[in-house]
Amino acid sequence: MRSQNLVHKGALERLNLELKSKGLIFKPHTWIGDEWFSPDGVTGFAIPFYLFNRELLEIEKNVIGYAEGETLSEFYQLIRHECAHAIDHAFFFKDDRDWINIFGNYNKPYPQSYTFKKYSKNFVRHLPDGYAQSHPEEDWAETFAVWLDPNSDWRSRYKNWSCIKKLNYLDSLMEKFQFKRQNIVLNKEIDPIHENEITLAEYLSNKKKHYKLKKKPSVKHLEHVAHKNHNGEELYDLLRCYESQLAKKLSKELNTTQYQLKSILSDLKKLARQENLKVNKRMTARKSTSKILEECTFIHYQKMMKAKSHRVIM
Repeated sequence: MRSQNLVHKGALERLNLELKSKGLIFKPHTWIGDEWFSPDGVTGFAIPFYLFNRELLEIEKNVIGYAEGETLSEFYQLIRHECAHAIDHAFFFKDDRDWINIFGNYNKPYPQSYTFKKYSKNFVRHLPDGYAQSHPEEDWAETFAVWLDPNSDWRSRYKNWSCIKKLNYLDSLMEKFQFKRQNIVLNKEIDPIHENEITLAEYLSNKKKHYKLKKKPSVKHLEHVAHKNHNGEELYDLLRCYESQLAKKLSKELNTTQYQLKSILSDLKKLARQENLKVNKRMTARKSTSKILEECTFIHYQKMMKAKSHRVIM
């Protein structure tokens, strides 16, 4: 693979300066892999190969839908996050007696997927989809990334949030390790791209399967209520008008949160718009619009719960 040096110039050097400004004697090593990751025990992290080649970057975006780390701001978020794992491997921060009390049990198995509370103040806001809520080690990494960012203004932004306890703990813990040499240095490269024999087609196919990406979403479960061949009103327009009412009513009936219902409705609106779904006009003669939309939302809710589509894939 011919590198075109697309990785944002100076970003890794700036990361080292950010660490130095905090008094931390640590420089994570990096290598090219097939995804962002910092393996257990290794004092560095991998950067995905598609960020080093323009053509591969475009293929990643076209097939997967996005490329993690393409923008400068996202790249900084990710290198700070991965650095948090790498520096923990170097200094054994988890051995501190208060770590588990603050972040939770790091031996807890990693889930294949997770749900998160969008407005929770128990966690910092950094990577998308409430990633800090997925696992105690990710909570640590996200908290460290916010703490390390010189522009985060974390003391002010999070001063009235529960997660300020985590940030203050981390700040005091890092102070103990200022100007100390790391316990281990393991500059090993795990699964570097030059040793990976998988083809690009296989890589993309595996990634699509992992994230359950489909070419065309199914609307079969909605056919009797809404279909593109029906001659009634646009389902998308109706959902927009009744969204708050539906979330409030159905969250109580289904014993779930309004946030989760709004997430289901957001997915349903997206589907309705993509597939140009219209409400079955014969149903409007027998039922009120609100009842039809409740039925439609309930059907979609059941489908998503069964498929666990409401969960974020790790």
